[in-house]
Amino acid sequence: MTAIALDRFEGLDLKKIKDVENVTHCCAKLHQYCRDTYSTTTSSQYLEFVALFPEMYTDMHAKLIRSRKSLEIGIDQAIKAQHHIDKLNADIVSKEPDIKKLTGEAEQLEKRLLQERQNLEKASQTFRKKEAKARAKSEITQELAAE
Repeated sequence: MTAIALDRFEGLDLKKIKDVENVTHCCAKLHQYCRDTYSTTTSSQYLEFVALFPEMYTDMHAKLIRSRKSLEIGIDQAIKAQHHIDKLNADIVSKEPDIKKLTGEAEQLEKRLLQERQNLEKASQTFRKKEAKARAKSEITQELAAE
């Protein structure tokens, strides 16, 4: 059985002769296990399996290669993304002193703005009081002038 499998696997793209021998040995053992376990297993089924195996192997090998390439691309992209993340984190850390300085300046400007608003409100109140007094004097003056 091993010799038959070896003959059928001759064109298979297995990397080493040892790999071919291992695959043929596994096929023979699998068939023997099936014969021992299931009474309906025949030698012709083994021949069909050995005939189909190279096609199945080629398809599966191609799928695995595509998967491997896809994984390599994904890993490369993950490495690039991590590099960008590290760079951005470094940029953030390097800008933290500037951010703290600007935050402090913004707080000081906010306090100054609040103080200016309070001063403006006081000045506005004072102006309204003086305006009211001036109107009152003006009215008194107009009354005196009218008399």
